[in-house]
Amino acid sequence: MMRVLKGMSATICGAGVGFVAYDYNNRHPMLKSSPYELQSAYLRFHNTCVQPILNRKITIEQLQAHTNKHTGIYFSCAGRVYDASASSMFQDSYKSFAGRDATVALAIMSLNPDDAGRTDWESLSNADWEVVKSWNTYFEQKYPCVATLTEFENTIFSKYLHSNLQAKEKKRSA
Repeated sequence: MMRVLKGMSATICGAGVGFVAYDYNNRHPMLKSSPYELQSAYLRFHNTCVQPILNRKITIEQLQAHTNKHTGIYFSCAGRVYDASASSMFQDSYKSFAGRDATVALAIMSLNPDDAGRTDWESLSNADWEVVKSWNTYFEQKYPCVATLTEFENTIFSKYLHSNLQAKEKKRSA
């Protein structure tokens, strides 16, 4: 019995070290300038491995209820809903994104409150979607992903982002 437990703990430890090494090398470039933090690594693990299994979905109407510390400060980008409650930026500079879809505003680099909440995703160019992908990669490493946005789920843009992310992963692992 003791041998089995030692073997299991060695396997778990090895997997943890392997994840940290992979994670350290694949962080978003904006995060590479700061020291490596295990808490941030856990967040990236949650968003990559745990959240897709949970597969919680919310609508734009439900998202609109999450605009303060009591309900949680949520925003969405390209169909992924993030919890930014711990961020002071979402209480100041980015407060117009709280409870709204920020995809279009982020794509065109706008802090105008009128651009937050826009869902005219078809108006974005391929270059805009590249900007959105970069933002999503950053958010995946900064905030817990708590759900996916139902309205974005079966759009052509969802499929575009998903296929490009898969292609990037295959290229990176090759």
